[in-house]
Amino acid sequence: VKSNECEIIVGNPVQSIALTCEADLSEPANTTVGKTYVLTASYTPLDTDDTEAEKKVTWASSNPRAASIDQNGKLTLLAPGRVTISGQTATGADHSLSFYVWSPSTAIKFPKTLTLKKGSSYFAKPAFSPAMPGKEFEFAAVDLSGDEELGTGNVLSLAYLSGLSTDLTAQSIGRSKFKLSVPGFPVHAECIVTVIDPTTKVALQSNKVWLNQQKAETAFLSIAALVPARAENSDACAWSVAPAKNCPVEIVGAANGHNLTVKAVKPGKATVTLKMVNGAKVSKSASFTLYVYDKPPTSIALPKAAKTSCFAGASLRLTPTFAPANSYPDPSLLPLKWTTDDSTVLTVNENTGLITPLKAGVANVTVKIVSTQLSATCKVTVTAPTKTLTLDQKVLTLSANRGAPDNKGALRIAQLDPAPSANGFDIKWSTDNKYISVIPAADGMSASIQGWKSGKTSVTVTVGAKKATASVFVTAPATAMTVKASKPFANDMYFVEHGKTISFSAKITAPKGCLEPVSWESSNPEALALVKPGTFKATLTDGQPIVVTATTALGHQVSCNVQVVNRPVSIKIIHRFDPVNAPGLKTLVKDLTTREGNTETPLRAVVTYANPSLSPTPGGYVTWSASDSPFVPTGLDFAYHPAFKEQIILTATYHSPGSKDVKTSILLVAK
Repeated sequence: VKSNECEIIVGNPVQSIALTCEADLSEPANTTVGKTYVLTASYTPLDTDDTEAEKKVTWASSNPRAASIDQNGKLTLLAPGRVTISGQTATGADHSLSFYVWSPSTAIKFPKTLTLKKGSSYFAKPAFSPAMPGKEFEFAAVDLSGDEELGTGNVLSLAYLSGLSTDLTAQSIGRSKFKLSVPGFPVHAECIVTVIDPTTKVALQSNKVWLNQQKAETAFLSIAALVPARAENSDACAWSVAPAKNCPVEIVGAANGHNLTVKAVKPGKATVTLKMVNGAKVSKSASFTLYVYDKPPTSIALPKAAKTSCFAGASLRLTPTFAPANSYPDPSLLPLKWTTDDSTVLTVNENTGLITPLKAGVANVTVKIVSTQLSATCKVTVTAPTKTLTLDQKVLTLSANRGAPDNKGALRIAQLDPAPSANGFDIKWSTDNKYISVIPAADGMSASIQGWKSGKTSVTVTVGAKKATASVFVTAPATAMTVKASKPFANDMYFVEHGKTISFSAKITAPKGCLEPVSWESSNPEALALVKPGTFKATLTDGQPIVVTATTALGHQVSCNVQVVNRPVSIKIIHRFDPVNAPGLKTLVKDLTTREGNTETPLRAVVTYANPSLSPTPGGYVTWSASDSPFVPTGLDFAYHPAFKEQIILTATYHSPGSKDVKTSILLVAK
């Protein structure tokens, strides 16, 4: 019988451990940076029979940057942060302690004071210095009266009472203490928030503008308009007068209320200013001008009439005069008010008197001395700027023969914008030659011109800033004129190739002093176009002659004929196989061999032109010639009848008026 034996040992092992520190780590005062402690472990049950090796504790830190611990249990607090220290025996019993390490110098970074406009919001995001990772703030706000806390109140509202940030909303005018703290730690901060409703508009008024210095008159100034109203306005009033030295008025009484009284002390101009201030900051200001006089003016005057034009940027300023001249130390400082009776014609700045014209017309401008019955009026005429001005002729020619029908002429305004009714300017005609008389019509739109002596001059019409000028020739009439051109001439015809130009010149026979200009005209401008005086360009050939006419200003004419030429560039000979039944069936002939006898060889000459799409030049023709015969037939077609064996050279020549001849030859052989 076999048997096994074992030894069973019954012990009392460690069930759990507890870690303890010589200081309470839940108290912030004991967890500041730089402190050190020794942690120990106690065992349950107390009478454990575990060996020392089994009871040995292994220490660890969850955040070694914030706190470290060695294997002897020595704890060192290093930097702010949350940390957990844990210990574990060899048998697996464990325990841990959690706490927060912080610096006693920790402060909350946030402004000490804030000023907010009523209804506005402020994003409050404070920060720690040095940092406290993982920690949040608690926020609170209490209203203040002086330095006394009044409880919650309505000055500020907070979006969140805890967290990393909150929104402050300024609800009503007043002061509030905004508190920031860290739960469980002696770290806090405070900000005094002032809610204001600053001035956005302020205006002044006074019971007087003019003050008599001899009577030491006073003026009472008050606020005419204030936004926001006085009850809701958080600004204070600060009054002042200028100039600072030798001011014509002085302040009577306090200068920090909503009204002010000043007294006249010397003649001159004074400016009273009210500033709405919040501490050192000015929200809005307003000024009022007072005038102190010794002897007031008794009259004011303006020019009876004035004129301006309504072009872009135009303006006019009238200068008033006063009587007596020494009634006021500086007349330019008199308080004046300007008005107009027609603001569609012009506008006038009521304070400065600057006139801005709007359209052509007439308006009365009136100036009045404020707080008096003294005024003056000026009649202002506004003219419209001339945009377009042209005459019906650029050149006018008159005969120097007095009494002749063409000794007088007329110039007329062809275009005038704006029209005379809306222009407002006078129409002026002028010449710089005393031997020319210019007589304008009643409406100015035309003028009669008469010459007294041969010569060249000009007549100008002026409307506003625009001018139009015509050249005027006073001349002895031509008695004869001849015309010649730069191109070939034959059979009473000038010839010009298609696409080329032809230039004409005119020779005038006339008494001394003839200045007649010559005008040129083509009877077919589409085929022969005038490009400059005397020069024409051939643009089309339709086979018809064109008449070119030269005309002097006083009516003498000379004409000549011009033919536009479609230049031939080549000629070739073709063989017509069947000129009756198949006239289009052709072949080019270079050299031709035929049989002797009565066999007919029909030939045709074909001409190629520089512009195939245009008609040939009228009068062109073809001639044929053979090397062994003086006979020269004409026409496009030629019939060859070799009677016996022979060899000849046949030549076709095309003759075109105004162009060089073109020709071609072939060798004919009869066998």
